Amino acid sequence: MNRIIRRFFPKGTSFDEVTAAEVAEVEEWLANYPRRILGWATPQMLFDRYIT
Repeated sequence: MNRIIRRFFPKGTSFDEVTAAEVAEVEEWLANYPRRILGWATPQMLFDRYIT
């Protein structure tokens, strides 16, 4: 997971300069990124499936 996050925030990024909107955008992207370990489903899809 850290490797994926580093695509957006490279090592050495000062999070004092990162806005909450930027973090929210990355969170949204991660929640909708298909993962092989999940059978190519997204975490959001599985979350929705188990909540309903």
